[in-house]
Amino acid sequence: MRATSARLTGGDAVADHPHLLHEGPTLLAPSPGRVTRPPRRLREPPRGNSVPMPDVIRLILDDHENFRTRFEELFAQRGNTQAANEIWLGLAARLEIHASAEEAHFYPALLQNVEGSEDETKDAIGDHDEIREGIRRSEAAEVGSDEWWAGIQDARDANDEHLAEEERDDIPDFLRVASVEFRQELGARYEQYFAEHPGGRGLSGEDKDPDAYVEANS
Repeated sequence: MRATSARLTGGDAVADHPHLLHEGPTLLAPSPGRVTRPPRRLREPPRGNSVPMPDVIRLILDDHENFRTRFEELFAQRGNTQAANEIWLGLAARLEIHASAEEAHFYPALLQNVEGSEDETKDAIGDHDEIREGIRRSEAAEVGSDEWWAGIQDARDANDEHLAEEERDDIPDFLRVASVEFRQELGARYEQYFAEHPGGRGLSGEDKDPDAYVEANS
């Protein structure tokens, strides 16, 4: 696992942390030793479209802030099992959709456009698997029991580490090469993924082998 840094906090993640979003791929200097190449351009958004397309980074960061808020709300309900369970069911489903959407769209784009991103991608997929493991642990336990809460804590710890690493490494690396149009195209696909899997419908929640994932998506 990579060493974690102080996690980002606040309301609107992009507004509070504008350094994570830039209007072009050349505003940040490359990391030492990191070689980048221009992103593979997907289709351009329709010209004259009055509805702005979503930026995949904004969508990811919005989810990050939502996860932090929902975990805080969940643990504030330790004395109210019914309320805690209602929060956890929705949060667990969202965690899986988010991880699967990143695996379907964000991390393939990172691998294919940022050379040297294999290790950080493997680490991210491993984090997703640890989050899933915590969810499965809670699902196997009696609701409200110590074991149930232990599974939730496992998922929270893995998620906190993943968000901090993604915000420190993966997202800045991607922003160095990704144009606004490319990010918006990915954002549209990312949103569509959520629409296709409401409440996690159709997602297995199974772990992915990090090495096999990188090989298949590079």
